[in-house]
Parts: sequence; C-alpha cells; structure tokens
Amino acid sequence: MCSSVNVFKMKNFMFPVILFITTSLLAENTNIDSLLQLYNNAPDTAKLRLLVTIAWKYRGINPDKSIYYYNEGIRLSDKLNNQKEKARFINGLGIIHEELGKYDKAMEFYNKALKIREQISDSSGIATSLGAIGNCFGYKGDFEKSKVYIQKSLDLSLRIQDKTLIAMNYTNMAAIFLEIGKIEKALDYFLKTLKIFEELNNLANTSVSLLNIAAIYNSMNNLEKTKEYLFKALNINRRLNDKKGLAACYNDIGTLYYQEKDYKNALDYCLQSVRLMEEMKDLYGLSESYNIISAVYRAENNVTKAIEYDFKAIKIREEIDDKIGMAETYYRLGISYRMLKEYNKSIEVLSKSLELAISIGLKPRIYKSYQQLSLTYYETGRYKEAFDLYEKYSLLKDSIYDENTQKQFTEMQTKYETEKKEKEIQLLNKDKQLKNVEFKKQTIVKNAFIAGFIFLLLLIFIVLFSYKKIRNKNKILKLQKAEIEEKNEELHQQNEEIASQRDVILQKNQVLQQQKEEIEAQRDEIETQHALVTKQKEKIEFIHGELTDSIRYAQRIQQAVLPGADFLNEIFSTGEYFILFKPRDIVSGDLYWCSQRNNYLLIAVADCTGHGVPGAFMSMLGIAFLNEIVAHENVVTASQVLDLMREYIIRSLQQKGISGEQKDGMDIVFCAIDKPNSRDIQRADMSAFRLQFAGANNSLYLIQTVAPQPFVLEEIKGDKMPVAIHTQMRPFTNHEIEVHRGDIIYISSDGYADQFGGPNGKKFKSKNFRELINSICSKPLPEQKDILDRTIEEWKAFINPHTEHPFEQIDDITVMGVKI
Repeated sequence: MCSSVNVFKMKNFMFPVILFITTSLLAENTNIDSLLQLYNNAPDTAKLRLLVTIAWKYRGINPDKSIYYYNEGIRLSDKLNNQKEKARFINGLGIIHEELGKYDKAMEFYNKALKIREQISDSSGIATSLGAIGNCFGYKGDFEKSKVYIQKSLDLSLRIQDKTLIAMNYTNMAAIFLEIGKIEKALDYFLKTLKIFEELNNLANTSVSLLNIAAIYNSMNNLEKTKEYLFKALNINRRLNDKKGLAACYNDIGTLYYQEKDYKNALDYCLQSVRLMEEMKDLYGLSESYNIISAVYRAENNVTKAIEYDFKAIKIREEIDDKIGMAETYYRLGISYRMLKEYNKSIEVLSKSLELAISIGLKPRIYKSYQQLSLTYYETGRYKEAFDLYEKYSLLKDSIYDENTQKQFTEMQTKYETEKKEKEIQLLNKDKQLKNVEFKKQTIVKNAFIAGFIFLLLLIFIVLFSYKKIRNKNKILKLQKAEIEEKNEELHQQNEEIASQRDVILQKNQVLQQQKEEIEAQRDEIETQHALVTKQKEKIEFIHGELTDSIRYAQRIQQAVLPGADFLNEIFSTGEYFILFKPRDIVSGDLYWCSQRNNYLLIAVADCTGHGVPGAFMSMLGIAFLNEIVAHENVVTASQVLDLMREYIIRSLQQKGISGEQKDGMDIVFCAIDKPNSRDIQRADMSAFRLQFAGANNSLYLIQTVAPQPFVLEEIKGDKMPVAIHTQMRPFTNHEIEVHRGDIIYISSDGYADQFGGPNGKKFKSKNFRELINSICSKPLPEQKDILDRTIEEWKAFINPHTEHPFEQIDDITVMGVKI
C-alpha cells in the first residue's frame, strides 16, 4: 500500500521571479513585437532601457533569445560606459542560468555583477547580487552559506529601506527555515512578505507569496485553506499571463487533487505544468512535476509507470546538481520498490535519500526516510532495525510539529488577516478620492489651457494691431484739425476784405465756392473719423474686458489645480498648517503642492520663472510633473524628485544650453516626511520622524520645539542651482533630518524677502524674514499666517518717493508652515 506523500514544494529562493519588477511600465503593458519596433528606431540611451524589458519578457518564453538580448545590453552598456546597467544585464544572465538549473554558472555571473556594483557603490544592486548568490547556495543544499549571504542582503535592504528587496530576503529566509524544519519562523517570514507585496500592488510576487503560504497550510493538512490560496494565486497569474507562475500553480493544484485522491484532475493539472515547463526549458520545475505524476501513478497502483517518472526526475536532478530534489526523488523511488516487494532496491535508494537529507540538514525528509525504511525492514522481518528507525522517526517528527507551533500558526494568520482588511479599507477609500480629484484636475487643465492659451494669443494680437491703427489715425486728425483752423482764419480775413473790395468779389467767388466745398468735405471726413475713433474705443474696451475675463478663468483653473482646503485638511490636522499665497497678478508663477504616498507626507513650494500668465504656465507644468513623478517614477529620496523635475523641464522646454536661450525653470523646496506607525519596529522613538529635504536656490527653516534648545530657528540651505538647464548641473543634495512632534517647518518662495517697502524703500530681506518667523513660532499657526500677511502689507503701505503712492507688490509671495 502506498504511503501518503506530501509533494508540495515552497516557491523559495525568489530572486529570479522578482528581480526586475520595477524596470518599466512597458514590461507590463507592451508586447514584445511593439518593444522590438521601438528598439529598432530608438537612440542608444533609450535602447538600453528597452533591452532590459525585452530580455526579461523572453525569459519565460525563449531563454536563448533572453540570453542574446542580455549580451546585447552588456555590449551597449560598454559603448555608453554605463557600469550600473552593465551589472544589471550580467545579473540577468545569472537569473536565466539559475532557472535552467546551472547554479555554478549562475553564481559566476552574480559575482561579476557584485564586483561592479561594489566599485560604483550601488547599494540596491549589491543587496540584489548577495541575495541571488545566497539563492544558488540554497538550491545546491548548502543552507549555512545561503543564510550568510541572504542575511547580508537583508541587513543592507533594511538600511536603505528598499521594500522590494526586503520582501525578497524575507521569502528566502522563510525557504531556508522551512527546509531545516523551523516551520513557525518560515510562516512568519512568508506573512511579512505577502503584506509588503500587497502594499506595493505587486501582483506577480503576491502570487508567489500566496503559493508559499498554501504550502505551509498543506504541511498542516489544512486542504481547504490550501485550495483557497492556490486558486487566488492561479487567478493572478492568468491575469498576468505569466507562464512560469501558471506552471507553478498547475503543479501545486495537481498536488492538492492528488492529496484529495482526485487522481484524474491531479494528472490533468500536472501535465499542463509539464507542457509549460518543457516550453520554458525549466529543468527544476519539470523535475518537480515528474515527482507529482509519479506519486499519482503510485496511488493508482501503476507502480511501473511511477518508477518511469521517478527515473526521469532523477536524471534531471543529477544534471542540475539538485541535492534536495535527489533526496526527495530517491525517497519516492524507494516507496515504489517496496510496493513491488523489491526490498533490497528499496533499502538502497531510501538509504541514499537519508544520507543526502542528513548531509544538508533536511529534517522533514530525514524523519520521513526513517519512517519508510522502518516499514521496509518490518516487511522483511527485520523487526529490531524497524523499531529503532521508527523510534528515530517519532522523536524527530514531534520536535518539528508540536502544540506551540500550531498555536503560533493560528495567531500569525489571525493577525495578518486583521491588518490586511484594515489596510484594504483605508486604501480603497483613499484611492477613490485621489482618483476622482486627479481625473477632474487633469481634464480641466488639458481642455481649458489649450483653448485659453490660443484665445489669449489672438486677443493680444488684436489689441496691439488696433492700438497701432488708432494711434496713426489720431495723428492724421490732429493735422487735419490744424489745417481747418488755418483755413477758417483765411475765410475770416476774406470776409473783412469783401466790404472794401466789392470789385474783387466776383473774381474770387468761384475760389470761395471751391473752398467752401473743400471745407464741407473735410468736415464730413472729421465726422467720419470721430465715429471711427468712438467705435475703436468701444472695441478696445470690449477686448480688454474679454482678456481680463480669460485671465480670471485661468485663475480659477490654477486655484483648482492647487491643493484645496478639503484636501489639505484631510492630510494635515486642523490648525497644524498654514499657506500664505499672494500672487502679484491675477494668476501666479508660484505654486504650493501636497501629496501623500504610502507612509510619506510630501510638500513643496516653487517659484517659477516669471509671474502673471507666463509664470502660471510654468507653475501648471511644475504641478503636473510633481504628480507624475511621485505617481509613476520609482523614487526614494527628495533629491531624486528634483533631479527628475530638471530632466522633465529640460526635455519639455527643449533646452539645449546654447547662448541666448531662455533659461526657464524654477526654484523649489521639496520635503518628504516619513510618518511612524505602530507596526514600525525599526523606530526606537515613535515620536521621531525622518524628514528628507532637497532645495534648488531656496532653504528650509526648522523650529525645534523640544529640548535642548526649544524655539530656535535652524536654516538648511538648498543647492545654488535652479531646476532647469544650468552651467553646472550636479545631482541635488538629499538632506535627512530627524524631527519630533511639535517641530515646525517653513518653506517659501523669495517673494516675501524681496518685497520693497518700509520707511527707506528697501527690500524686506531674508534676515528680517528669519527673525520674524523666530519671533512668532510659538503662536498658533493660523495666527502666524495673519501676522506674516499683516507685516508684509504694512511694509508695502509706505509711500514710494518716486511715485508718491504705496509700494506695489513686485513678485508672487508664498509661505507654507507645517507643524509635525
């Protein structure tokens, strides 16, 4: 009779699955033909990014083509002298060889990539390479070396706070603990991994985590929960059309049906898995499927067929040096021989399985080998050896599965499900609100600004043309008026001469008549010109009104794009922030911006080139770029946001850095505040926050409200360069500062400090601005805003001696204050 055999395997050592999950949106949304068409017509720098996606897509379809495109990427990286991308392509070659079961060759590529990444101080790349090397040692059964490399990768991932790498290492640690029999630790790591991938909305690796948790439940004989997690994973892989993921799901579902003794479905699913594995040349996965098919035939008492598939699996295991797989397959072959009563062969292969399991520390396989050897010795009448081996089997099994382990399983699963449901509710509500706001804003900006800009240019052209024409006609009217007055004087003189020169009247009568006609014609012309001037004046007034209305409409659009009161009150607590926003003209070249991504609060204030309508156009671009960067770009520091902003502006405005070119851009302050939460075990002080700051020509002002020096203002200066084309364009500096609850940060444009006024008609200056903030920082933030507003208005109210009027506002003014 066949013993029940658990052929479930963990989807462990996951680096090949998730190494390039953040390469490009093209990896998810574009087919290979479209990518190749883009590649053939792209410049070298764009080709480099496309090669990453093309090689990765071929990974599960045609490994040979994948290797070809990875080598093309290495060649192009050398041509462009891009060491970071070169290491990435070399690492990709390691992944392909690892998936083909060529672990020594894979480690050769991983070590080459690691050496390059250490030379260029690529922390994320170093962690990736260390984890990949640890994987290969794990596949070869050397768990001690595997654990050393994966722990190094995990420590570095936690230090740089790369969530994807952290999740990878959690999974790899879980796989190690599972293989050495520490199931409660394995489950803990798998649940941590699942939580991270669900937060990142990473479907491919969420699927892998679900398969791993299903395997844990299977080891506990909870088949209902096992099936639930397996079919969740299957649905995800069907959506992604991921052949490797589908093959793994078919394999495990076949295993589940085997355990439920539904052998027809078990064989159907396993054969689907074999078809995909053969297509992808996945030797390791193919050997796993052969093992399950063997178990199905054995359960149907077709032992000869079972042995045929056992030998197929052994051939592959030996070829790829898979010691874990060899131990498992020898174990199954031993059961088959015992069923045929070929006891000597059974003892021989079971002993091989036991020897391999002991050499690499596979506790579950050790105690199961003890069990099968005990049964074989018993059936041959060697009762003493059978009893000794059964005693070893019982002791080792009890040490792995006890009541405390079962209790820990239940507690960890309950905690995970509760946290998951709370997180899902919060994310659904937040995503719905953000998507509605974003959609409305984008629609208004897209439609209104295109029409408004065209209409504005047309109005300006009409006004300038009409003004020039009216000015020329006024000059003509003045000349004509002077001529009329001169001719009237001549007529007066002629009338006086008529009385004394009657003899000349007849001679001059014709002349007078002609002059009269000319005068009447000129009078008609004057009246016509007067009517035309009146009409032109009315038209100019109409155009001026239309132009003002258009700019007023642009103001409403700009106000709609800037964060509204409801959105700000949702992000900040009431009374814990203020925004002083005073445009110089109807629309502003300044902008303020707020957002929330994952656990970060993001705020920015920017001063764009120009003010009025030109400045407003730049501010709209700035807001659009900020939204796009934090939503789609894979950034982890505030300085990266400014670096990407500069690239977007240079590309969008087609700036080349040539002489005489407009240097449009912006000065900006960008802050990212990492809010602690109750599950953040890395924080010793839950009142402490990590604040990242990057600035372009502007500074951050910080007021610390706690000891040792409460209410002392600290200025953190930004880089002396704008977010635009510049003579020197270094990467922006990323400042990391620890702040505490109650601390206040101030960010602003330069409009406040540059405003003229006061008794001497001078600028307010940055020094006076800092002193003013320091003097009011202990007051409530709404009151601080009123004081700042009142102070600058009083400063402008002084009389300008040149104009004998109060000073006018010369620039847009924006000041934001936020209490932590």
